Amino acid sequence: MKYIASFFLLFLCILASAQKETVKICINKSEEMPLLLERAQNELAYDKEGRGLLSVGVSLATQLGSRALSNAFTKIKSQYSFEWNAPVCRESFYNGPSYYGALDPSGLQFNGLTLSRNVTDIKGQERQVLFLSCSLPHDRIQEFITNHRFVMQVDSLMIDLSQIRAKYTCEKNVSIQIDLTFTATWMDDNTSIHDKQELGVFRINLPPLHYDKGSPVVSFGCEQTEHMISGYCFFIPRSYSAFKSGDNYISCWSAGEFEVAVTVREITSKTNKYMDLLYDSVSKSVPEALGSMVTNKDIVGASVAEIIKTY
Repeated sequence: MKYIASFFLLFLCILASAQKETVKICINKSEEMPLLLERAQNELAYDKEGRGLLSVGVSLATQLGSRALSNAFTKIKSQYSFEWNAPVCRESFYNGPSYYGALDPSGLQFNGLTLSRNVTDIKGQERQVLFLSCSLPHDRIQEFITNHRFVMQVDSLMIDLSQIRAKYTCEKNVSIQIDLTFTATWMDDNTSIHDKQELGVFRINLPPLHYDKGSPVVSFGCEQTEHMISGYCFFIPRSYSAFKSGDNYISCWSAGEFEVAVTVREITSKTNKYMDLLYDSVSKSVPEALGSMVTNKDIVGASVAEIIKTY
């Protein structure tokens, strides 16, 4: 019986290794977004005294909450955990250059992203085992302009639990966390280079899921994912440049190139005791994270931080 079980496990490993998979990230662009921004700018009654970064501290505390969850996942040294990364995606935040400054929102084209993971089996049949679609909630455009940062919503999420990479247990419960990290490199008007600065992290935490062999695919719509995603990202700073026009040099700023990196963490277990670790980590880490966020200018570079605070 022992040899039969060993052979069966070996067969499953060979079968799994024969599968090929493709993971892709695509940036969603919207031609409507620049029009929405222009309309919001015309409607805003600007209040300079109330627009600093500190004025949004309460909402930042909420957004920073899920960042602390990664600490809990780090604590869990389970043999049933696995972490994998999608290929980094690079794109422009705006649809063209600007002559008005590093944080000019005009021409914003970014409208979220999609992540997909497809598996092709030994017979050459391909099927989608993970799909994630996120977008910017258009009813919060004014808030984005005011604070030069944005949030995202999850429009659709589907996962085939039979194809996760974490090891199985007899009674498999699954916890999945997806991190979307935005970074950028740019030069400011003092010719200082800001290399691969992290501008924001979005975290999607799925509730504990029970693997059902007869129905392994789970999916969520926008109305179900409102509290699953948290985080924020600053507008991508445009990189400074200049060109000669006659006898003068004209300052201009780029279309704001950025990168998105995706990390997926999977944990399978027979119990949900790790949820206590998640709660404990959040309650301890949020105040510390909030204080660091408000006082640390290195998040976007000192020059851009001053622009945000005094805009």
